[in-house]
Amino acid sequence: MSAPMNEHLRPMGIELRQSGHLGGYPRFALVPLQFAHARAPKNVVFGTPSKPDIRSLSAVDSDVEVVNGNALVYDRTVTDDGIRQRDLRSWWQEREHLTDPNEATESLCARLRAGLPDNSPGRRIFLEADGF
Repeated sequence: MSAPMNEHLRPMGIELRQSGHLGGYPRFALVPLQFAHARAPKNVVFGTPSKPDIRSLSAVDSDVEVVNGNALVYDRTVTDDGIRQRDLRSWWQEREHLTDPNEATESLCARLRAGLPDNSPGRRIFLEADGF
């Protein structure tokens, strides 16, 4: 869809790329060519009960590395809707190579609960009330 337009934009050092969705329609943005093929952004979802050490590898494309700790790093594109439960469950099932969706859900729930600090009953209640 954007290929004919990009033919004219590339000489200027930019490219039109789909950046997400808005109201059910694709949303596009102009991207400098030096960043057009950047890695997918990563977002830390949950860490361990103690704060993990995280290093930013690239501020431009939000690439992070967990130095110390057992934090979960969500490495899929985050849509305008954010990260929904089904997105997180699908990501976990693929990450852990699980074929049974129910097993994946149980495994993810156990991992998320294990990452909650003992001194935060509010987070535990929120997690359990949110369907996990």
